[in-house]
Amino acid sequence: MIETGFLNRRFRTTESFQLTEWNQLTDNDRTMLLTVADVGDIYGLFISLSPGSTTQIIAGRESALIFLHCKDYFHLPNFVLSQPYGKYENLVAELVLNDILALQYQETYISGSKAAPLIFGSEWLERQSSPGKLSLLSANAIRYCFHLKNETVKSLGNKLYTFNVIPMDKSHEKYLSSVSAVSDFLFTHFPENNTLSDNWTLNRERRYWFSWSRNKSIPQQKYGETVNTYKLYLSPMPEATASLFNIAVPVLTRSGAGSFKIGQTMNGLLRPDKMVAYFENRDDLLLAANELEALCANTPAHGVPFTTQFDKNGLISFGIDFQASRKQGYSWRTWITDMLASIILQAKMENLEIDLLLEYIKVRLFIANVDISNWSYIDNEGGPDLQEKF
Repeated sequence: MIETGFLNRRFRTTESFQLTEWNQLTDNDRTMLLTVADVGDIYGLFISLSPGSTTQIIAGRESALIFLHCKDYFHLPNFVLSQPYGKYENLVAELVLNDILALQYQETYISGSKAAPLIFGSEWLERQSSPGKLSLLSANAIRYCFHLKNETVKSLGNKLYTFNVIPMDKSHEKYLSSVSAVSDFLFTHFPENNTLSDNWTLNRERRYWFSWSRNKSIPQQKYGETVNTYKLYLSPMPEATASLFNIAVPVLTRSGAGSFKIGQTMNGLLRPDKMVAYFENRDDLLLAANELEALCANTPAHGVPFTTQFDKNGLISFGIDFQASRKQGYSWRTWITDMLASIILQAKMENLEIDLLLEYIKVRLFIANVDISNWSYIDNEGGPDLQEKF
């Protein structure tokens, strides 16, 4: 939680970013912005002035006005200070943590990770106890990526996303060497073929996945188009995938799932998020997860990083794809890992010690309504502001 009185501190702009107004942007930048926000909400872009940096952050009307005000005055504008606690704290904190604004500390001004203790106070160093398997797995992914060199946001985000993929070896080639081999492995001894054909339609246009949707005769929501989508991850070890599939299909058929998919290649079954089911609401997902937990207690778990663990072994977990994020090509995990990549690179640039890295990530993602103790979304009227809160 952000410290009470945080907004009453003295602030100034930094020399790390310049604010570029809409009409001064390139055609490519304007086209990009129109895909993520309404033009009436956008002032322009904060563009990094650091040598070699390509960082650009959307500047909404309020963040632009705060930035321009703090160029001339060392306090926040009255429209910010006159509002009750909770209205502007996150926005201003994000500006400081992104090194766009700096706040006064003793005789100097600080920003970025160095400012986190002043923004969050004692919560900055609060420790979570007894993390689950997936939380530990996610923390290991972050520590591993912190030590990598010469990474970009894109490459580091990809490494975070693919963490815990099992390397190929000859033992997998026996049953995962081709799409047809995977198909034989999953379906040859599958007793629920009638359940599939009577209730589900195979999407034959999907690459990399065997994917099914409810038959058209069954009323269904067009998932991800107008609502948030809740994702149930089933993550067995590769050799246990066929048996889990046999168990899961009848459960998903009885549930409120609208579609599900499973990897159709060796790479697909070696990744942790090898089977995913999609739900319109969280209650339906939890009911299915509860039934699967009872049926799969002895299934060896692989584990999907950056998802919310449901069972004690990390076999079953969940996340949420926000309707706005799907339009931008983001899933729950790509949204998380892209944010993490940016934060890790910033922390490295600012020489933040690795012992403080997870604490810094905790408070940064708190602003995005993500609780990293279990990688869950802190519900705040349906979804995050995917315009980066600017």
